[in-house]
Amino acid sequence: MRVWRILIPIYNLFWLFVVVTKISESIYAEYQDRNIEIPQKPTYTTGIVYAISILLNTLFSISKLINDDLKQNPVFQLLTGLNALTGVAFWIAYWIQTAQYKSQIKQFVGRDTL
Repeated sequence: MRVWRILIPIYNLFWLFVVVTKISESIYAEYQDRNIEIPQKPTYTTGIVYAISILLNTLFSISKLINDDLKQNPVFQLLTGLNALTGVAFWIAYWIQTAQYKSQIKQFVGRDTL
C-alpha cells in the first residue's frame, strides 16, 4: 500500500479514508487466516470518524478564509473547536486500537513459528 500518499496536500484528505479502510481489512484478514474471531471491520469506525473530523476541520478552515464573518461567529468557533477535540480524541483512540491489534498479531506470529 502506498501510505506515503498521505503526505500529499489536499489528496491526503481523501487518501486517509483509503488507508483507514485498508488497515481495517488487513487486520481482519490477519485474524481470519488464524481462525480467530474478530469484528468485521476492526478500527474502521474510529478511523473513519477521525478522517471525517480532519476533512471537516479543513473545510472549516477554508470557510474562514473565504468568509471573514465566520471568524467572529461564536457558534462557528464552537463547532470548529468541538470538531478539533473530536478529531484529536479519535486519532488517539484509533492509534491505540491499531497498536493493540499489532501487538496481538505479533504474539500470534511468535506462536505460529514455535
